[in-house]
Amino acid sequence: MIVTFLKKYWLLIFIFGFVIIFGRDLNPFDSKAFTGHDETQAARVIEFGRELKNGHVPPRISSNMSFGLGYPIFNFYAPTAYWITTLISFIGFSVSQALKLSYLLALVMSLLGMYYFLRGYVKSHSAIIGAILYATSPYVAVDLFVRANLAEVWFLALLPWSLYVIATVSNRRLFLAVIILASVFSVHNIFSLLVVPLLVGFSLLQKKWIAVLSVFLGLLMASSFLIPALGEMSFVHASTIAVKTEYQDHFLCIGQIWYSPWGYGGSTPGCVSDGMSFMLGKLQIMLGALGVLFLYVDVLRKKLTSNKFLFISLSVILIGSLVMTLSISEPVWKALEPVLSLFQFPWRFLLFTIFGLSFFAAYAVNRFPRKYGIILSTLAILAIIISSPKFFRGQMISEERYLAEYASDNYIKNTAAFRVAEYLPTSVTYDYWRLFETDADNPIFLNTRVFPIHDAPYWNIKIDGKKYIPDRLDLLGRPVLPSGVDANVVTVSYSQTPLEHIANAISLLTGIMVLTYSLHAIWQTKKISKKTR
Repeated sequence: MIVTFLKKYWLLIFIFGFVIIFGRDLNPFDSKAFTGHDETQAARVIEFGRELKNGHVPPRISSNMSFGLGYPIFNFYAPTAYWITTLISFIGFSVSQALKLSYLLALVMSLLGMYYFLRGYVKSHSAIIGAILYATSPYVAVDLFVRANLAEVWFLALLPWSLYVIATVSNRRLFLAVIILASVFSVHNIFSLLVVPLLVGFSLLQKKWIAVLSVFLGLLMASSFLIPALGEMSFVHASTIAVKTEYQDHFLCIGQIWYSPWGYGGSTPGCVSDGMSFMLGKLQIMLGALGVLFLYVDVLRKKLTSNKFLFISLSVILIGSLVMTLSISEPVWKALEPVLSLFQFPWRFLLFTIFGLSFFAAYAVNRFPRKYGIILSTLAILAIIISSPKFFRGQMISEERYLAEYASDNYIKNTAAFRVAEYLPTSVTYDYWRLFETDADNPIFLNTRVFPIHDAPYWNIKIDGKKYIPDRLDLLGRPVLPSGVDANVVTVSYSQTPLEHIANAISLLTGIMVLTYSLHAIWQTKKISKKTR
């Protein structure tokens, strides 16, 4: 009876055990929260939800950030993670609880996504160990508890799911596939674009028209984010601020991926005084390297017949992504500097490295006879349970203090925008705006001859019912009321730009068409099933 129960509910038991061991500091029902490098996550979730409640769908600006002058953060910062987290908060959770639940859900989705993707190529026990290695890498813990990078954690979660749905897509499952692919295409500013050629190439390997179509439709459904984010980049300072980070200062030494001291500090020039760790995990490295070795032995001995090109491609991605974190890749960075400089930190490529290592760790275990593979997997899991949970710990403070410091109206209005300064509208003189970072009470904000906005194309100004196009701005990008003009009624309203409306329409129409197609396919299948009974 116990064996039957375990066989039937092993996946739920597996998830429950994983959450208990690795999700202790993500418990939404305790009275603590954790802090990380990106302290603006709570503010972003609050503002995203506020804009939704105000009927701004999709949210594109924060009305309250930057002294209440309007900050277009959501037009340029990938929204998937904020949709998920905000909807969790709408259920009734506080913003700190919603964030912890979102991180926890992303971890579980990483585990399950990697398992289901691997299950298409290796045995079940091999897929389990690959999934565990993927979700428990120390670098994942860094992204979560040190950097507090919600978008990157969700990218890790959605990457294997996107590959899985491409490999298994059918007419009936097309809508689900497109939703997941659209989510991964709008989950992170950099990775969402970088993953496009990977997913296009993977879809072509499936040799199914619907696989390629699903990627194309996923891009169309993500248009509401992608088109304005790319087409309206000139509205903000992002391209000039991002390149100020000297990527040359942040190359890794190869030994850092094996061992580097754990800490909650930042990345510093060189590779000896970093305040954060770049370890990928010793088991991940050893088993992943063994898997790559097995792969090329199989290729040379011509034992690998199916999926050979896919496996070789993944090994190239693994090795290539690792090389891109090292100084030997500097010529490549210089050659592609206009694009790669936006990446800011070379070590960000470790996300693809850990994916590749986990895949080939599963491949290595799968090469052993089943009996020995299960024993190896069991020992590896025990080693992970003993060694890895210590990394999945945050710098905890009381929830009350967290909300007071990072979710207050004062923080959102006067501080949050300075932490994500790249989205400042170009109508604002950046260096002048920076002067107010510690002087938010400056009387300049009481000026009654300016409109209380950072001027941008999404604002509509009317004076006594007539549209007013500003011809003069102050250094904060605020339109100045013409001298000699006494206005009885002045209105300032927000509306999306024509390009944004077009992008929204493309996403909406794509969603409607794909949903209709999938529902029709399901209905047809049911009709055929009834006839054959």
